[in-house]
Amino acid sequence: MEPDQKLSGALQENVLCLLVFNAEHAPLIRSLVPVEAFDSRFYRDIATKAIDYFDSFGEAIGEHIADELEDELNGEDKRKADIYERLLNRLFTAQEGINAKYVLSRLREFVKAQALKGSIMEASRLLLDGDLEAAEQELDKGMRKRVDAFDPGIDLTDPDQALRFFDDIDEVFPTGIKTLDRMGVGPARGQLFLFMAPPKRGKTWLMVSMGVNAMMRRFKVLHITLEMSENLTSKRYMQAMFSMTSKPYPKGIEYHKFDTSGKEMALRTITLDDLPNMKQENARELLASKIARMRVPIRVKGFPTGSLTVGNLRTFMIMLERTHNFVPDIVLLDMLNLMKMNSARMREDLGALAKEFRGLMIEFNCAGVATIHANRSSAKAKMVDEQHVVEDWSVIGTADTVVTFSRTDAEKELGLARLTVTNARSEEDRFSVLISQAYEMGKFHMDSILLPREYWEMLSSQEGIPEED
Repeated sequence: MEPDQKLSGALQENVLCLLVFNAEHAPLIRSLVPVEAFDSRFYRDIATKAIDYFDSFGEAIGEHIADELEDELNGEDKRKADIYERLLNRLFTAQEGINAKYVLSRLREFVKAQALKGSIMEASRLLLDGDLEAAEQELDKGMRKRVDAFDPGIDLTDPDQALRFFDDIDEVFPTGIKTLDRMGVGPARGQLFLFMAPPKRGKTWLMVSMGVNAMMRRFKVLHITLEMSENLTSKRYMQAMFSMTSKPYPKGIEYHKFDTSGKEMALRTITLDDLPNMKQENARELLASKIARMRVPIRVKGFPTGSLTVGNLRTFMIMLERTHNFVPDIVLLDMLNLMKMNSARMREDLGALAKEFRGLMIEFNCAGVATIHANRSSAKAKMVDEQHVVEDWSVIGTADTVVTFSRTDAEKELGLARLTVTNARSEEDRFSVLISQAYEMGKFHMDSILLPREYWEMLSSQEGIPEED
């Protein structure tokens, strides 16, 4: 095969992983991908054994691949054995977190491109021979060729296809805010989760919190920052991941827990002492040792404010895949209204950006979370909702889930805030969640509860909050 007829480096390893381990997709890959499409003889050896096993037993080879490679792994050529061992370890590690839907979409593009290239070359030959009709037929064949890679959609008369939505029940990514998670509200693949708040009200801290929570559940995270620098965003991640303060707090850090054991909700004050901080002498070494144990990748990438387009982001994500075999499960975009827009038509451009960003999430089969500024009047509003959206209201209509952030001065003093789910396409909406916060240690959320009816009365009589040992 010519070089341009082979799978790219990142794609071929992902395709090989599905061929070896994925019972659902191995038959399709077996029918679409010739062994010669893999550019390494080590990949080709593994693909050959996986295909032979599938042809013999009608199922993916799975963990038996190690048995089939026993001679290679235990052979006298130690360098060769080491390559096989490293490759197998990568495949075994990747199988759980692989984004199968996205890999298959890329594979379909590859197959269709190869079919079209072949038809163009054959049509060119026929044209040189003067056979115009045959050349047209060859081009038409290349345009129509889809093999089994064609996706005809869901056949509602087929129970296996029509009821596949049951498999998506757990596809909502947990936010880490227990009350929202219990209500089934969170980002999902191919959807846009929009977080709206007035300026300087914790939008970036929420994104960091979501990134940490996703990483802890072994999801790959891509954090795009258009306002804060990469270094400062990384610092916030260190604080959130390891409960680290930016400076010493001799009296400790206080936050509140919600006590619902009585007839009315009460606040209990918790004090955390002796937290590590960024100013201590061994801070860098301490963080380095903790980071070294992290296994799931999370990437922070900054772009100049007002310069990023969705096309730029798509190109960046493609390059990440090709150069680092990194396909995110969730993309955090901070902030949507700091992307590139024409100042003369900002209203229309913002609505278009929301649609394009959501489309990109569908293309890459990943969850999209974006922050957006609320308008000027939201800064003094007791409750922020969709009427406070800046510029184009269609952004609310495009988003699958919209969560707003509200906080009065009294709540700020207590480290409290409210999240309101104003729109949720798949779950219940129009409810508010009360959260306690501890930004000093990088925590957007410490505790949560559905907003009690008696909340405002409790807040007005906040003196004498009991402390907890």
